[in-house]
Amino acid sequence: MDKTEQLIAKTERLLAQIETLQATMQQVQSELRQHTQDLALQLTHVRKKAPETKQIRPLTTAERRSAPRRKGNPISVYINNGSPDADPLEGWVMDRSSGGLRLLVDEAMPAGTLLSVRPVKALPHLPWIQVRVKNCFPERKSWSLGCQFLHKMSWEELQHFG
Repeated sequence: MDKTEQLIAKTERLLAQIETLQATMQQVQSELRQHTQDLALQLTHVRKKAPETKQIRPLTTAERRSAPRRKGNPISVYINNGSPDADPLEGWVMDRSSGGLRLLVDEAMPAGTLLSVRPVKALPHLPWIQVRVKNCFPERKSWSLGCQFLHKMSWEELQHFG
């Protein structure tokens, strides 16, 4: 085999490799397009399911509430959204004031939602306490709900929340 024939053979091998690579690239591009479409569809479903949280965390750290917030040991609570068929959700009271509670929950709830809250370890005679969600913020893998009591709470009732 002379030098010319060797060059022709090498050129043909390289062309074959290029054709193989082009076919592989086309396949990868096709799979990537399909994957992009699947992701877009999944994102649309997630956005439709997620409740809107229109509240934005204020940039200021100034206290705006009329009663000071108290931290303490988190208190486990049941949370009912008013649906008679639904099992209560579980959450935690992270801080409290005479005006409301900050709850940590697994699901976002839009501002304005009415909830009933009751400590898990409450005595049977303690009624469910009604609150309104004022704001909702993501907190790690959970949601922080700023809630306001609908009725003025007695000191005895407040003590059940820590």
